[in-house]
Amino acid sequence: MNSSSNQQNYPIVVIVAMGGVGKTTLAQIVYSDDAVTRHFEYKLWVCVSQSANQKEVFNRLLESINQKKDDFSSLDVLVNSLKKNLQNKRYLIVLDDMWNDKHNEWDNMLKTLLLIGAQGSKVIVTTRSNEVASMTSSLYRYKLGNLSDKECWTLF
Repeated sequence: MNSSSNQQNYPIVVIVAMGGVGKTTLAQIVYSDDAVTRHFEYKLWVCVSQSANQKEVFNRLLESINQKKDDFSSLDVLVNSLKKNLQNKRYLIVLDDMWNDKHNEWDNMLKTLLLIGAQGSKVIVTTRSNEVASMTSSLYRYKLGNLSDKECWTLF
């Protein structure tokens, strides 16, 4: 969260690992932290399904901000409404369980999200896919290790 000029700024943080290892739990711990809550004006969480597209994700973000469901006709209208609500505000957006690896679509979406907000805004992406992690253009990736055979058997 420190955006001092001496610190490396990572606007997109990717958490990548196999399913069940704790990506979402780690993101939830960060998201719920008191210092994080004080630092960001908005905190928004979207579970990204396998079939989700930009329009669906932006629509869910707006629903979280406005606390109501709206039916927007186009992606442009959604982006403009997001800009109106988030412009010059510092926010944290979590895109949980991203599967879609359509590079251009998500790259444009992430750039749009980061250009809207104030400096210090962040996006956290959780994913099982190394391809999705690579396409985010994130300089910071946190790769959770796989469970050992012993740890897996302990679960049973």
